[in-house]
Amino acid sequence: MRQGPLPRQKSSRFRISSPAPPQPDLEARYRAGTEVGLLAQNLFPGGIEVPYEGLSVAQQIARTRELMDEGASVIYEASFAHDGIFVKVDILVRDGEAWQIHEVKMGTSVKEVNCDDVAVQYYVLTGSGLRVSRSFLVHIDNGYIRNGAIEVAGLFVSDEISEAVLARQPALPSLIDALRGHLDGGEPLIDIGEQCTSPYDCDFIPYCWRHIPEESVFDLSGSKKDKFALYYDGYVRLDEVPPERLRDKQRFEALATLGRQNHVDPQGLKAFLDGLWYPLCHLDFETFDTPVPPFNGVRPYQKIPFQFSLHVEQAPGAEPVHVEYLAPPRVDPRRELAEKLLRDIPETACVLTYNQAFEKGVLRELAAAFPDLAEALEERIAHIRDLMVPFRNRSVYRWAMKGSYSIKQVLPAMVPGLSYKGLPIADGGIWRCWRTTTCANRTIPNGSLQYAGICSPTAGSIPWRWWKSCANCAFWHHPSKPNKMRTSMETFEQAITVRWSDLDPNGHVRHSVYYDYGAQARIAYLQKQGFGIDWMAQNGFGPVLFREEAKFLRELRPADELVIDVRLSGVSEDHRKWSIRHRILRGEKLCAVIDMDGAWLDLKTRRLAQPPAEMREKFEALEHTEDFRGIPSGKRA
Repeated sequence: MRQGPLPRQKSSRFRISSPAPPQPDLEARYRAGTEVGLLAQNLFPGGIEVPYEGLSVAQQIARTRELMDEGASVIYEASFAHDGIFVKVDILVRDGEAWQIHEVKMGTSVKEVNCDDVAVQYYVLTGSGLRVSRSFLVHIDNGYIRNGAIEVAGLFVSDEISEAVLARQPALPSLIDALRGHLDGGEPLIDIGEQCTSPYDCDFIPYCWRHIPEESVFDLSGSKKDKFALYYDGYVRLDEVPPERLRDKQRFEALATLGRQNHVDPQGLKAFLDGLWYPLCHLDFETFDTPVPPFNGVRPYQKIPFQFSLHVEQAPGAEPVHVEYLAPPRVDPRRELAEKLLRDIPETACVLTYNQAFEKGVLRELAAAFPDLAEALEERIAHIRDLMVPFRNRSVYRWAMKGSYSIKQVLPAMVPGLSYKGLPIADGGIWRCWRTTTCANRTIPNGSLQYAGICSPTAGSIPWRWWKSCANCAFWHHPSKPNKMRTSMETFEQAITVRWSDLDPNGHVRHSVYYDYGAQARIAYLQKQGFGIDWMAQNGFGPVLFREEAKFLRELRPADELVIDVRLSGVSEDHRKWSIRHRILRGEKLCAVIDMDGAWLDLKTRRLAQPPAEMREKFEALEHTEDFRGIPSGKRA
């Protein structure tokens, strides 16, 4: 067996008293595994099964012995116990005076964890008095292509692993004793580590990782090994890590997160956008895959598209038209889907996807399956452009992306409020359940339409909102908009020293002072632009607040040297209403965030009013926040 710390001591202990929560996708994989196991039995026909259901453990063991004594040559789910361990062998085959173990897995190769599994079976069987001559792992051959009925001999490969199984035997007794000791005791004192996700994700990660804060070293890009090295050296929070311990890319991410800073490379972003054209189609597929090919011409685990969502923009500024397709369950959807897709995507259109390798792979599989459609499909493939590129290249980076350019991180960071949370289906993989069962309930199809509907407009939602969130670019270009340059976006900061009069009885800054800091910074900015208190009094015009809310992140103490900035987080179309965000920083550490909503007030009529053009231009030249938004004119901010 593998040496080193026992990988799942905690998991084994927790399962005694706290079963893992239901996981529909995992349960679907178990059902697929059962199907694979039953098919593999046909490699050794005529065997007799020892069922699990309806028999106690003792009865299963007794039934196995009975079949062996009666001369059975093949036993399915043969049952044995030794040293307190109960195992069921998928296929036990008589080999003269000995027996062969045939363990069935639905993977496509032999893995270390598979050898561990069979090694335990060998230990139990030999401990029960059996002689085991050879051990095999039976797995899926992903080169097999279905043509008619399933050919079992072609679907499976049988690899002998006897040497690997024997090599693990010396370490097994001590390993089993250690595991048994942990089962009998309390919670093992084992810290988190790479074992939490190896060979599979542990069900109890939420429990064991509950001490990890929101912004931790695990949010950095890079290998798990590097991040755990920081963790084991005592660095958990991002603000605790010395900059010299981080690579350039990680340092960039840490500073962006801690300072709530976003990054735009105008040249790189422009180069990407210049490569798009109209009509512009935003495309997303949903696929399923199974170990046993469900249709002719399909390989094991081949991605079968059963659904697409498409948003088509015919010209700059045109309203996107949404087209979708969802196949009925348990039929080969590929031909119908391909034909509809070719009808819906114009021949000359630019096709925008997120992670083009996936969509291109699906389309190439369709082209190979249907030669008469191949030329048209290849034309669409040639026109695909990848929305992932500017995020992967960091032409656009938002601190909320946490070092990732996965769509599930990028989407809510770029378009706050738009995410997969709350959908009936929040992971396309759960469609494995639907494809292998009778679809009597439309909840799953409807949920998948919602899921894909989120995915495909992602390509459309993000570019059109970039101009809002990236308005501090030196220039901006997009084929759907005039190439107007915003020549200046002003960053305004004001230094603050914490005074004795700012303190409360606990010796730190009282909460109301934070709001005073914000008010002083706003007035200082307007004063700098020539619209200070005297100007407001003379012109009968000034600001009014609707809401002010502070988030306190770090304690402020006497004589602290601080900086507070002023950034615009929203403006209404008629320019009467606005939202502002202040950040209070001590060095590079973010101490507080103040969000406020307000408007301009005509002091004579006591009604909301538009500011003079010059004032509006100066005010809206403030740096914009990453989630800058339009505020409805007819409602409060």
